[in-house]
Amino acid sequence: MTTKSKVISATSFLLSAWGIGSLLALWPALRSAETPMLLASLLSPVLFLVASVVIVYRPRIAYGLGLAAAVLALAWLVRTELVQSRWASSWILLNASGTYGVPVISIAVVKILTTGFVLLGGLCAILRLLPAGWILRDQPVGERTWPAVALTALTMVAWFIWAVPPYRQPIIVDGIPMTLRILHVEKRGLWFHETSVRTSRNGIFWISRYDRRLFQYQFQENLEEGVMPPAVEQEVKALVQSLAAQQPTQSPKALRSWNAEGWYAKVGYHGISAFTTEYATTPPVELVTIFHELDDLKPDSTTRANTRDVCLGFCYDPVAGLGFTAANQRCGYSPSGYNCR
Repeated sequence: MTTKSKVISATSFLLSAWGIGSLLALWPALRSAETPMLLASLLSPVLFLVASVVIVYRPRIAYGLGLAAAVLALAWLVRTELVQSRWASSWILLNASGTYGVPVISIAVVKILTTGFVLLGGLCAILRLLPAGWILRDQPVGERTWPAVALTALTMVAWFIWAVPPYRQPIIVDGIPMTLRILHVEKRGLWFHETSVRTSRNGIFWISRYDRRLFQYQFQENLEEGVMPPAVEQEVKALVQSLAAQQPTQSPKALRSWNAEGWYAKVGYHGISAFTTEYATTPPVELVTIFHELDDLKPDSTTRANTRDVCLGFCYDPVAGLGFTAANQRCGYSPSGYNCR
């Protein structure tokens, strides 16, 4: 066994031990797992550390210990991820905003990296334990590292694709539904200009404005809040009654044409109506009129916040633009099981 193979394996073992120890220290909730899983999380870093030392003297024993440690660690990581993913996977934690965002994102990064290190260490151990007589292109298969790197990368990509969509943030919200939500989206190339207006029964309105683009992780939201004049409030009530009597027109999909425009509306618990250039549909005149009237109102307060999308803008859809970003707003139980929309 070459020195290079030993160094790569030992490094992955040490990084895995560091990651698991960091997770247990940073995330107390992970220490409350079932007893077998907790024991696995405590034993695996010890085995990784022992393997990284023994590899100098007894390589095959070290690789066996590293493989056992990887199996224990993956059992713990996968179990905690499956429990957590019902409301927010580790990838979804990267969407966290506000004051809680930085520490939550730091923990998520550590867990994602740790999973990658453990996978790499376990796969390297499997390769190193293969018979020395297995040759591929004049080199023993056990001396190669790229298969382990490739399989680790493919697994991480598959995890990302499974865990990330639809867009949501790792928060739970509860409250009275908005009486009216209208979203206007203008897409120009990679750029999206979005304005969302929302109203409540007590006459309060909110206006969110985004200027974001694809391949951008973080973008700014300007949120305005105020009270509607009685005349505008009556017009809103009339529009709500009109939209409630209609059936939702189209499923709200993100705009993908290079230049496109979309209007989306939702009343209470009713479905979302979509009117876009891609559907070749136009919004009702009264909907556009009310939108502009609300957009022109003078707010009582204005705040700014950063919004994050680990999909680099590709997961942020009209449902999120309408204000449905909390985990419990996008995921739940249905006759077909637990799913996210």
